[in-house]
Amino acid sequence: MKTIRVRLYFGTLLLCVGLSAPLVLSTATVNLATRSLMHDESYLAIGSRLWEMARNARSGNPRAHLGQGIALLRQGEYEAATATLQTAISLSPDDAMIAYWLGEAYARQMEIDSAIPYWVQAGAGQSQAIIYRERGEKLAGEGQAQQAAQYYLWAIRLDPLSALTYLMLGDLYRTEGRTTESVAEYLKAIDADPDFIWAHMKIGDLYLDQHDYALADYWYRKATVVAPERSEPWVRLGLSALRRGSAGEAATYFQTAVLLDQTNDAVLFLLQRSVEGQADSEFSMTIYCELWRHAAEGTRAHEFAVLRTDNGTQCLK
Repeated sequence: MKTIRVRLYFGTLLLCVGLSAPLVLSTATVNLATRSLMHDESYLAIGSRLWEMARNARSGNPRAHLGQGIALLRQGEYEAATATLQTAISLSPDDAMIAYWLGEAYARQMEIDSAIPYWVQAGAGQSQAIIYRERGEKLAGEGQAQQAAQYYLWAIRLDPLSALTYLMLGDLYRTEGRTTESVAEYLKAIDADPDFIWAHMKIGDLYLDQHDYALADYWYRKATVVAPERSEPWVRLGLSALRRGSAGEAATYFQTAVLLDQTNDAVLFLLQRSVEGQADSEFSMTIYCELWRHAAEGTRAHEFAVLRTDNGTQCLK
């Protein structure tokens, strides 16, 4: 009992000294420290740390405000945390750690537009972009297109060079029938990564759905130039030929695809059927969906693909 009293007395003394300095501490923090002092001598360090933070704050130490801001954030006191971290960043504008936690404080209040510049400053733009892109993907899968688009746009602001995010946003617009915006996002994906063949092929797929075979083939051929080792663009050219009823031409494209990828059973099947001249429109639309799944194997692109055929059927992953 005497030991506990000594701990409590010494810990409380440290708390009082800390609180006498010009540093605003939350009631929850003080209560936590006081309770802790009664149970384990190791928690005396909490009182010492509070005193140190108060002393440092007097001299304008930004890390003292950072520590307090993180504590407030973890207690759910987001507005107080934001104010404290704003003080910290004003004292040390180039501190990446302070910038990151200030971004986190804004994000907890769903002020994402305010959070993004601080995350980018902290060098956390790409990692946060992945999180927001995945949230967008989840929302899109749940049919919440508007919210999904917002998360994709936030992800793009966090990482403007992510071709995949532009592609996913383009896919989302495409499912809503927003063709012009969809193409615009695919083109941004190509600007971000000129070797990203999926963006080329998505534009080709979009024009193929509109029966604009010339433009579709143009983008498919561009993809063969960008990635001559890949079979997928040749498969798309074959599908376009099938949709036009040119089975012989399709067989030539499929044969090229087989030479590049001899493991794709769907291509072999298509090659056989096109040689046999059985490439009627119903057949080509059915195989179009089947082939999409096979041709995209080994990449993430097929996870986000939504391909509309003439009769409105969707080819999902």
